[in-house]
Amino acid sequence: MKHLSAVLLATVLLATGCGGDSDSSDVARTGSSTGPGEGSTSAPAPGTSTPSTPSTVPTAEPTSEPSQASDPAARRTLRQAQLALLGADTGSVRTLAVLGPNSIDTHAAYQITTSSMSAHITLSGDEDAPLTTDAIAIGRDVWFRLRQGGDDPKQTCWMSADNQALEEATGADLPGGGRGTPAGLLVAANARAVSQLDGSRMLATIDLYTGASAFTGKLPITLGIDFHTKDTVPVTIYLSDGEITGWRLTFFDLLHAVEDAGVQLPAEFEGYEDQDLSHAHVTADFSDLGHAVVVEPPPADLVVQLSGDAEQFAEDREACDARVN
Repeated sequence: MKHLSAVLLATVLLATGCGGDSDSSDVARTGSSTGPGEGSTSAPAPGTSTPSTPSTVPTAEPTSEPSQASDPAARRTLRQAQLALLGADTGSVRTLAVLGPNSIDTHAAYQITTSSMSAHITLSGDEDAPLTTDAIAIGRDVWFRLRQGGDDPKQTCWMSADNQALEEATGADLPGGGRGTPAGLLVAANARAVSQLDGSRMLATIDLYTGASAFTGKLPITLGIDFHTKDTVPVTIYLSDGEITGWRLTFFDLLHAVEDAGVQLPAEFEGYEDQDLSHAHVTADFSDLGHAVVVEPPPADLVVQLSGDAEQFAEDREACDARVN
């Protein structure tokens, strides 16, 4: 198996959303704000889209334009559904982020009260074979391992890292806090209702940082979004029998909201209005709410500490990987 550097491994860890900012005592972020607005969307139900390469065809207008006050009845409905989601304490969520030919498919089982989760992530692109990552997060402790290859896949040992190690490896100033909360749950718990679209869909908003993080953990850094932002992006929430079953957020809406917030888009995202971004989005689907979830750390003898010392890290990994392959 190709030897991956500490920087790349840290980047993968961030991409899978394990370097997050949640606090085990309060999944709901206090930095979120109500995004007034009302509009409509023809978004399909979560989980029905497949990766597709964007082409140069004009896309539709943004999902909503912030022009009217939010509906009190919609706010009550969503808040009750959020309380039910948080009250269940445990569950599973599949989050699928699609950006052109690239996708990140995450299946996570979580427990809110212990700020813990176990996740299985598949990163796919149009060039390389899929890269699979397993991740375990318990409070502020995170472990992950990689699997890559075709007929004879190779698997790494479990690796662990803390915020300081990630900052040293990536150069990014990461917010503190626990990491045992899936991005899919953070969006659902922090969305603020705008209007009820129909019996199963609600237009809501989420703060830009949380919305961007749902695509990849590094996207807010790439876009220059402040962690404490009050600006928001539209998100469609799906409901059934008073419970949140999923949500959908489009990349077009995210870039449009970033521009509206006065943030200069990086050069690679300029001209997005002239691209067909209809297949660039992130969706989430919830299941097994209230079912038992047990998350335990990996065996200590199969864990290597992520280190800024590249030579020492490579030696430790090689020795440990030999025990699992």
